[in-house]
Amino acid sequence: MIKVLFVTYDFPYPLTSGGKNRAYNMMKFAKSSSVSIDLLSFVREGFDPKDIDRIRKIGVSDIQVYKRRKLKSALTLSKNMFSAGSIFKTLYYDKDFEKLLIEIIKKNNIDIVHFESSYVGYYISDKLRRMGVKQILGTENIEHLLYKEFLDNSKNILKKSALSYQVNRFKKEEHDMMEKADICIAVTKNEADYISEVTGKKSYLVENAISVKDLKFKFEDNVKHNILFVGNFAYMPNIQAINYFVGKVLPLLDHKITLTIVGKRVREIVPDSRQIIALEYVDDLIEEYRKADLMVFPIKIGGGTNYKVLEAMALGIPVVAFPDKVNSIGAKENIDYFKVVNESEFAEKIELIMKNKTIATKIVESARRLVEENYSWEVVGLKLSKVWKDLANG
Repeated sequence: MIKVLFVTYDFPYPLTSGGKNRAYNMMKFAKSSSVSIDLLSFVREGFDPKDIDRIRKIGVSDIQVYKRRKLKSALTLSKNMFSAGSIFKTLYYDKDFEKLLIEIIKKNNIDIVHFESSYVGYYISDKLRRMGVKQILGTENIEHLLYKEFLDNSKNILKKSALSYQVNRFKKEEHDMMEKADICIAVTKNEADYISEVTGKKSYLVENAISVKDLKFKFEDNVKHNILFVGNFAYMPNIQAINYFVGKVLPLLDHKITLTIVGKRVREIVPDSRQIIALEYVDDLIEEYRKADLMVFPIKIGGGTNYKVLEAMALGIPVVAFPDKVNSIGAKENIDYFKVVNESEFAEKIELIMKNKTIATKIVESARRLVEENYSWEVVGLKLSKVWKDLANG
């Protein structure tokens, strides 16, 4: 029996973010008769202990939680001010957490510690290696690149100067943990290649995925004059994307076309208007997909994989997107999705689909095949389980 300790930067339930979704399903589908999983997770204010039962139900054995420092507190900010590390190290590196980690490794005879995200990669060390455990860094994004890209696209000079030193510190820390880990896992080939270039070692590819079997494919050619965008608006790339779309693309569209935006904190970013329906929460997200003619994905920055793109493709909803952030999942331009490069093309493709949705028939069928073959959690779980087994036995 291979014993894996899964370490996360936030409790992986409820599934309110891409990172939580990934952690939850990786544990659920990589567990097997020959692999057992324990969980050690940071938690934040508002954590509900009842959620621990939801993780037990997917077969996770021992579950321990540890309260993370608050970001917006005088103690955290003052501690970081006198630290040589980034704000993320101040938030997540805690000697008491490290003691708990070591106690669990000893008590549960752990073979592999899987650190899911760079935020918890600070604990990868020679100390754990001397204990005989293998260490994995699982990257949901190359985090420092996400922040750098955000700053590069920002027009706020003060923000750039204030935050650039944090990004440079985080880059050094992230590279260090990549090099110290026995192996690193990436969610896209581009990110795997980046890690290999930094470390000189092979980086393993374990993609993000969705519950494909639960999503019924159904393409409707009747026009509803409704566009959909879904995202967590505590996440910088989503904030920038929706501001761009509302400011640059929406004014170019026919006034009878509505934009439905669903996501946490969306009302802080975009208020309701004649053309915009902003929803913080919906009982049935699938119903919102079905109400839409298409989904827009105007993401310009950030890495990883967007679950909502995969869901839309699985359901038969056409996706209109910039190529850089969709090609990373192997989607082919104008075969699996409608490619655009600027706001005028965005508007043109949307209007084209609205006039005659049947032009999207072949694209949505191809997109569904792409998702079925590559992005189900069953497929990805087996892939992760094999990585664990190869590492333990290698």
